[in-house]
Amino acid sequence: GDAGLDRSVERALTDNRDLGASWARVKQAGALARQAGAGWWPRVEASVGAGIQQRTMFLGDSVPEAFQEQEIRSESYPVSVGVAYEVDLWGRVANLEAAAVADGRSLEADSRALAVTIAAQVSESWFLLAEQQALLGLLDQQIAVAETYLALVEARFRQGLAPALDVRQQRQEVSRLEAQRPLLLGRISALRTQLAVLQGGVPGEKTSILMPDGALPVLEPVGDLGLPSQLLRARPDLAAALVRVAAADHRVAVAIAERFPSLRLTGSTGFQDRELSSLFGNWVWNLAGNLVAPLFEGGRRKAAVERSRALVEERVHQYAGAVMRAVGEVEDALSGERHHRAHLEGLEVQLGHARATLEEAHRRYLEGLNPYLPVLTALQAVQRAEQQVVGARRQLLSDRIQLGRALGGVWLPQRTAGAVDVPLSKQGEIR
Repeated sequence: GDAGLDRSVERALTDNRDLGASWARVKQAGALARQAGAGWWPRVEASVGAGIQQRTMFLGDSVPEAFQEQEIRSESYPVSVGVAYEVDLWGRVANLEAAAVADGRSLEADSRALAVTIAAQVSESWFLLAEQQALLGLLDQQIAVAETYLALVEARFRQGLAPALDVRQQRQEVSRLEAQRPLLLGRISALRTQLAVLQGGVPGEKTSILMPDGALPVLEPVGDLGLPSQLLRARPDLAAALVRVAAADHRVAVAIAERFPSLRLTGSTGFQDRELSSLFGNWVWNLAGNLVAPLFEGGRRKAAVERSRALVEERVHQYAGAVMRAVGEVEDALSGERHHRAHLEGLEVQLGHARATLEEAHRRYLEGLNPYLPVLTALQAVQRAEQQVVGARRQLLSDRIQLGRALGGVWLPQRTAGAVDVPLSKQGEIR
């Protein structure tokens, strides 16, 4: 429900440089897929030329001297059109195209996975920054409270009701809190830079990025998520791993087809004459069919088939491993949120007890029933508990972000599908 975070994520998905490079790789895969699909069509080449040859012929002494040498000039103007076409007897061309399209689909899924990662990184940085800002505000409040206690102790010291040790201890407490401020400011600056880079902005320019301006949101517990196998269908990295299995399988078919004879049809037609005016009077053509079959290559093509089949096996194992890791990531995110939520509830109870202890120690100190040390100890306990509660609330947000990432970014807008020229099949879409 944070509009600023939504705009930051949208900007990162539009302007992030790494994501832009990833979509450029998808465009390259699209071009390669179209290159592979060009094998369905014949290759036609045309050539036009002109040639001039001039030579001197010696006719001998039997002719007059003026005619013994004669210049001979010949001209030629060839025009030809050649056609070559491979008949896809064993499905080699079809599987080459299918493998290239599958490569494009896997790269597109990789880009979507990167988009999920970048969106998660922006969200993490956003709430880390919100946490540091909340801690900075809390620190300022704690400094103000510590200075109030310092004024109280100094007043009692002037009245002879408190020793100088109480004053020195409270001044030390104020200095300890003030020393934390530069560290928080440094973390805030670093997170600003990180957000700027993720959003494709210029680090250091305050107008280049959006900043959180509110407190950390309170999350409701996660409801029933259903079966992990159903949820994981949205994960683009799993989709990429599965498509790579298909691409490797198509390349097995290509390697097998390479072992069989290939039929190539070639033809040419053209005109050639020595006089440009009568060029098109002469017609030259030929048509040929070549059946090319491997006879002996030392087992090279057989080894290529075996390698391709082993690659399919590798891709299957990689996919199975990715699925198991994905299920583990979902379970870890759910478990982490459950335990961190219990931890937060315990910290809030602890904070309540610490505040009650501080109130009682303060009362007894004013009544002269105990020295200042219990007050100082209770005050420090309250300050630590307050900071720990802020950190625990941010950790819950981190767990929820990791859960969304483990589920494949189901919250991610599907805006990137039409943003680039993705690999196309002959039907005009990615299968």
